[in-house]
Formats: sequence, C-alpha cells, structure tokens
Amino acid sequence: MNDQELVELADSYAAYSDYIEGDDTINGQTLDLVTQLLGVESQAYSDADVLGLVEEVLQNYHQWHKIDAEQL
Repeated sequence: MNDQELVELADSYAAYSDYIEGDDTINGQTLDLVTQLLGVESQAYSDADVLGLVEEVLQNYHQWHKIDAEQL
C-alpha cells in the first residue's frame, strides 16, 4: 500500500470501515495500518502529520466498535 492509500484509509471512516474485514480482524488490521503509517515518507509528512493520522485511525477504530455495538 502506498502512502496516499494509507492517508486515505486514515482520513476517511468509510475507507477504514471498508478496509476492516470484521470483528475477528479489526485489531490486527488497525495495528498493521498504524505500523504502516509510521513508515510513510518522512519528506512528505512531518511527525505531527503522522501522529494526526494515527489519531484518526484510532478514532475510526473506536467509531467502528461503537457502530458495531449499536447493531447488536
């Protein structure tokens, strides 16, 4: 996955939700996404940018769990 795709996954709940396969994979997929974000091109993204993207991923993670719980 290239840096642009990673940023789009982090920035959009819809993209993140499509990326997640289900309850049994969300933790691993989210951690993998965060790990990949830590390796984005440092000339294109500052540390603050990357930390902001990680924060977005975590917010998407919590939103996904909230929606999932509401559907039960």
